[in-house]
Amino acid sequence: MTSDRSPVVLRARDGATVTLETFPAVLGRGTPAAEADETTYDMSNLDTANKVSRRHARLWWESGQLMVADLGSSNGTRLDGSVLAKGASVVAANGARLELGPLSLGVEFATTDTGATVVEAIPNGAPKLSAEDRAATLEMIRGDNAQRMVDRVAKRGQEANAKGEIFDEFFALLTDPAVDGGDVAVGEVTRVRRLGVWTKIGPVVTGEAFAALWQQIAQRTGAEGAAGRGPISVILDGVTAVTAYLPPTAAVARLHVERLVGPLSLDRLCDGNPEASVALLQAIGTRQGILVWGEDRHALAQTSDALVSAVNDGGRVVVVERRAELPVRTHVTRLISGNFGGKAVSQGLAAGPGTLVLCGADASTLKALDERVTPGSVRLIVSQLSTAEPAAHPLLPVRVRIRRAPDGIARVEAISGV
Repeated sequence: MTSDRSPVVLRARDGATVTLETFPAVLGRGTPAAEADETTYDMSNLDTANKVSRRHARLWWESGQLMVADLGSSNGTRLDGSVLAKGASVVAANGARLELGPLSLGVEFATTDTGATVVEAIPNGAPKLSAEDRAATLEMIRGDNAQRMVDRVAKRGQEANAKGEIFDEFFALLTDPAVDGGDVAVGEVTRVRRLGVWTKIGPVVTGEAFAALWQQIAQRTGAEGAAGRGPISVILDGVTAVTAYLPPTAAVARLHVERLVGPLSLDRLCDGNPEASVALLQAIGTRQGILVWGEDRHALAQTSDALVSAVNDGGRVVVVERRAELPVRTHVTRLISGNFGGKAVSQGLAAGPGTLVLCGADASTLKALDERVTPGSVRLIVSQLSTAEPAAHPLLPVRVRIRRAPDGIARVEAISGV
């Protein structure tokens, strides 16, 4: 059973989550103005395309049912594929698929009448269970063992992906020079990004096929035994980065694939401005803290990667992210922290960095830096998604404003503090 106070978990495709604990809840971008009885939830960290409106959708409990309404968003709201008319409210079931523009979220009710956590969602694209099988499956997973349900659902899907075939097909895709990314998940059709456009190919991936694929990748890269420690990033043949999201830290087993490209050069980042390039190199060389800010998450990630690649003192580089956005690099240790602030800072410092990179910092993160970092003890590179210049911070004297140029490449707009 659910009550009018039950938390709701919104889970993105890569496993990142936002938990709604107070209702009515408004989903939006940044910190939009809220009515007196509303709580706003910033979806910016999940919205890589920057398509979520400032006030996009409203969720609330009514007579034990979760209601959803679009708030006149620019890119629309869909529930299980159906477009919501502005002002109309509809019921969202446990396991529904909520889309805010291109941002796709699974809806998970966080509690049940037994007090156990139950993930009831059937993976998108997987065959539906009968009511009898569904009830039996839910009973089976009480006690927070969602993966058993995922495996059961997936095994009822198409079995066309034989153990040996999926690995060969996976690498065949990557031989196409136009393919620069992919996404393989249990219970879903494989997605491929070709020339920047995502398309679906092949049948639904079964649990058995996924397990076989991951086993071969893990054996080939030495990542065996790493499951259960959060996202695992490995590099195949020196050119392909694979990030694995595996239960129990992710709701659905998933592999995200990126073709590795060289880091953005500081010269190109600074658009051929030698004074700006020298200023950034000087800041890195003298271990001055750098705060990168701007309105485009992709540009921030490109800039952070460019700065990280310019660090050449041989010290350990530790990157802490809310979600995997920076490219995988052989000299970088990546950590994923769903809850930023003091926890993210502590996780990064515990890894013994010479350079600590915090992607997607907020006010609580900057406050934690004051409390836990001794000036000069570690090189800091911090990015913050913001439409206005963040407040001054003593550990981050160098400030770099970034924009995304029409060619999709990050550009420096202004540098101060050097």
